[in-house]
Amino acid sequence: MVDSNHHYDDQDDSDTIDNGVNITRLREALLESYRRLKPFRENRQTFIKEYAGPMHGDFAGKDSNMVNNIHQYVNVVSRLLTPGDPQVTIDTYHQDLLPDSRSLEIALNNKIKEINLGTIIERAVVESQFALGVVKVGLESGGTFNSGGQEVDVTNPFAESIEFSDFVWDLESSNYESVQFVGDRFSKTIQELEDSGIFSKEAIDKIKNSSSREDPSNDEKPTHSLVSGERYQEQFQETVMLWNV
Repeated sequence: MVDSNHHYDDQDDSDTIDNGVNITRLREALLESYRRLKPFRENRQTFIKEYAGPMHGDFAGKDSNMVNNIHQYVNVVSRLLTPGDPQVTIDTYHQDLLPDSRSLEIALNNKIKEINLGTIIERAVVESQFALGVVKVGLESGGTFNSGGQEVDVTNPFAESIEFSDFVWDLESSNYESVQFVGDRFSKTIQELEDSGIFSKEAIDKIKNSSSREDPSNDEKPTHSLVSGERYQEQFQETVMLWNV
């Protein structure tokens, strides 16, 4: 993760190297790509305003259309492309493994429902009609369990739909295979950083004491926050913007 509000060079102007990655240059490249994507974010926001229609508060479109065809089109296409939760089918040619394959199939389909994968994919499909649909998937820690006297780490799959306004990638690459970084931004309170266990006390102290909390990406709020007010917490809780790269 990259703290986009901190320059990592409090002592001098030398670059910080982490696992062979030049963090300072990575941050500069990330923010430059974010800046170059601004026209596309602005176009997306215009499209979403028209989708929302004239009755949606300050985030409404200008034209007063009694029948919002854009809204109808997006909803119809989304339902056609994502009719429900994805389903897994597991089969085998070995008869003795059929009970296990059925059990695994049931477990995977239950996990898909548990993490709301169908809803997440639907959000990405809606997003793709305005800009680019992105789903971040991975494994998160689920604690440990004892197996044969040994502690075994447990991981759980997760999926998250990323707003285009929070997404960035290496724009210098001509194809996806040569992309050197992709990332998404999110805000966390200082308390959440302390409770996460991911960041060292030293790193959190640097974030707290950083004299520069300005970031070009901070000027643009996620689209959902314009209507949901989710970032009102920033008024009474100290927050920091992070990039997951």
